Amino acid sequence: MEHSEPTPPKKKKKKKKKKKKKKKKKKKKKKKKKKKKKKKKKKKKKKKKKKKKKKKKKKKKKKKKKKKKKKKKKKKKKSERPLAKNLVV
Repeated sequence: MEHSEPTPPKKKKKKKKKKKKKKKKKKKKKKKKKKKKKKKKKKKKKKKKKKKKKKKKKKKKKKKKKKKKKKKKKKKKKSERPLAKNLVV
């Protein structure tokens, strides 16, 4: 009967080894976090689109300068008209 007692504790030791294997599977989940780093590269492409918007603002400034030149030409025409009337008299 003494020989039959030590056999059951040996079976219990085998069950403890199976629990250690489950912990190794959790380490594989950490590797999936590396895939999130690839998403950061897509954000760099969005920065290029912002540069194109700045170029459109420069074109609006050039149009304002042209309007100022037209006002100066109208003033010159008014000064020439009274001179023509003096020549007739």
